[in-house]
Amino acid sequence: MGTPLERIDALAAHFTIQILPVCEKFKATPPADPKSRAQCHKKLEEAAMQQVILKLDAMDLDGDDVARKRRKEVTDQVMHVLTGMDEKLQS
Repeated sequence: MGTPLERIDALAAHFTIQILPVCEKFKATPPADPKSRAQCHKKLEEAAMQQVILKLDAMDLDGDDVARKRRKEVTDQVMHVLTGMDEKLQS
């Protein structure tokens, strides 16, 4: 399992390696068809939420302020990416 900080870093790495590149591709070249764009957006958003955000939220940090700060940083990073995708969904 590892320490809370190690688990947070593992989730951050998973996001950076597996999810972020696909999100960046969506932002750079979203599907032209609105229905396809919405489906792709939903799939990516759900992946980020289920595979990263919900797991971060469920972590017991045992009062570790360093881990709490790192968790907030990773959460903010993911939410920033999702916000950028939301903007492309509307265009």
